[in-house]
Amino acid sequence: MPKEIVEVDQHVNHFLPLIAFGWTVIAFLLGHFMGHRSAINRDKRKEFNETVEPLLEYYEEYFIQLRESGYYSTTEFPILAVGKIARRLSRRRRKKFNRVVNDIITLGKLNNENEKHILIIKVKEICNLISLK
Repeated sequence: MPKEIVEVDQHVNHFLPLIAFGWTVIAFLLGHFMGHRSAINRDKRKEFNETVEPLLEYYEEYFIQLRESGYYSTTEFPILAVGKIARRLSRRRRKKFNRVVNDIITLGKLNNENEKHILIIKVKEICNLISLK
């Protein structure tokens, strides 16, 4: 083997541990960052689900009452949950959520048989909008 090739191989062999160490540091930092982001997203999802659950239960019960008996109860509306949920939604979803909640409240006050079908659609829409993640 020529002498120049042997010298190049020795220099490369000298830097291999540094290259391996560099990749190790990069992999560690990347893994730490991804794990941290995953934990934050998991916590946000849990908080959202805990906030949405009371309102979702209310509207599911509302939907069942509407579909089966044709009447609906407006007792114990969890108004505090509406504000908490709206704060956790994106701007576009918040506008849609607020519009649908206002429509449901307005249609619920009318207590008209013709409005029942629209109200059922709106309740389904809000249940889909705030479904658990």
